[in-house]
Amino acid sequence: MPTGITALALITNSMRKLGVIATGETPTAAEAADGLAALGDVIESYNIEAMSVWESAAQAFTLTPGTAAYTIGPSGTLVTSAPRPVEIEGVYGSFDGVDYRVAPWTYDQYMAATVKATSTLYPLRYAYLNDYPDGRLFLWPTPAQAITLNVDYSVQIPALTDLTNVMAFPPGYIRALQWELAAELAADYGVQMDATQMAGVRASKAALRKSNRTPSVSRLDVSLLRGPIPTFRGGY
Repeated sequence: MPTGITALALITNSMRKLGVIATGETPTAAEAADGLAALGDVIESYNIEAMSVWESAAQAFTLTPGTAAYTIGPSGTLVTSAPRPVEIEGVYGSFDGVDYRVAPWTYDQYMAATVKATSTLYPLRYAYLNDYPDGRLFLWPTPAQAITLNVDYSVQIPALTDLTNVMAFPPGYIRALQWELAAELAADYGVQMDATQMAGVRASKAALRKSNRTPSVSRLDVSLLRGPIPTFRGGY
């Protein structure tokens, strides 16, 4: 289950880990405000690391026939119900009750396509550019029909605006954020973190990235194989 903590409590814990306040003490108003700003910087850094973001959203959009490039986000031509996508995890098109997988391309691969105006029923490829304030989504070839595009995407961790904001995160995030914030504040307080403290920073972040990692599946085009192709029954 997700665990919750107020921004002030997290800042207090981070300052104790750093050793700038003692057990039972609380930050001054000025220290708490500085801590909130620093915590915002830490969360921003998490939001540009796909493996540090845990939440995903799935949303369907109706495409405009003859249009291949869209902005996607809270103020985009494709308006998301969540903040701007950090990363698009998967896309498929739906038309007349049939779903079609749309495979990922890098932006460089999309730009290398010599003819981008090619028209088709549904796109075969998509490329995502993590722009701001809205991302940019490119489809190839250009869909000629108003198909439904289903997009799964990673969602940004929301920003904190007040010390009383409660952060409800999956297990492991609170510990990682406390250590990351302690490291962020160290220079402000003139503190040099020792080896044990730095190990805490690295270990907590590594545990998060491991928990968010999606195992990759290797595939081989069977046309590259020579000779008879074995079947799952063991024959040919």
